[in-house]
Parts: sequence; structure tokens; C-alpha cells
Amino acid sequence: VLSIAATVGLIAELIGAVGIGIYLLIFGRQHDFSIFFDNQGIGEDAAGGYLGAFAAAALIGMFAYYGFEANGDVAEEIKDPSRVVPKAMRMTLYIGGFAANLLAFSLVIAVADFQAVASGEVTDPIGEILMNNFGPIFPLVMLIIVIAFISCITSLQAAASRLVYSMARDGFLP
Repeated sequence: VLSIAATVGLIAELIGAVGIGIYLLIFGRQHDFSIFFDNQGIGEDAAGGYLGAFAAAALIGMFAYYGFEANGDVAEEIKDPSRVVPKAMRMTLYIGGFAANLLAFSLVIAVADFQAVASGEVTDPIGEILMNNFGPIFPLVMLIIVIAFISCITSLQAAASRLVYSMARDGFLP
């Protein structure tokens, strides 16, 4: 059951992230790629300069690449784990990182007004981007996103339970 849930979630996540990302790059672009090197005047008069914005943007590394270690948590249930787990970890990093970065970059390029987002005028820029670009199929897009999230939660719960069980079995936890 967990394998089926993980597979369905992976497919939903890849369709969602890659599909939405490519669609936004082709049809939803509001800016060219130079936007990644322009601060739009945001943060210039802030006391700490760009440190806060840079630190927040650096979180993409955590969100895009976190989760690869969950492959090791379920290693006891896999045949030939010394070969399969490292391969699964690499594929998680490559595919997950690509999909997450593609989606993040395409969402940035699709933002219509950075000043409105920075000032708080637009409180949900991602929701607005998706609604404006997908219109009538917005509920379907959200359904794909929800399926991916539920699958991720289920997979993480399974990995966490296996990790707690292993640590308890080895005497690290009661």
C-alpha cells in the first residue's frame, strides 16, 4: 500500500512540478531570465541589507533537496540495500532537485509585480500565479498538488516510523 501511495505521489509530484514549471516558462512568463540578477529595488533601504532576503532564498536548498535520507530509513525492507539505497538517494537528489528548481524558477519568472509581493499587497503570490495561468483547470492543478503532498506525508510517516523502530530495537530509544 505504501509503495502504491509513494508511486502515485511521485507521479503526481513530477506531473505537477515539471508540468506546471514548463507551462509557466512557456506561457506564464512575465520577465526574462535577467530577473534573477535584479533586486527590483527591494531591500536596498533595509537596515541589514540583503542578508534576510538571501537567507530566506537559501532555504530553497533545504526544501528542494531534503528527503533523500528517507531512503536509508527504509533500507531494512529493501533487497540488496547497499546497491539500491545509494542509487535511490542519488535519483532523489537529481530528479527532485531538478523538479523543485524548475518550479521555483518558473514561479519567480511568472510573478507579475514584485513590488506588490514585497509590500504585502499580494498575500498569496503562488496562488495568484496558478489561478491566473490555469484559470478553469485550477482545481485540477490543486488536486494534483494535494495528492503529491499527501503522498509525501505518508512516505515521511513510514520513514519516521521505521527509523524510530530501528532506533528502539538497537537500544537508542525506549
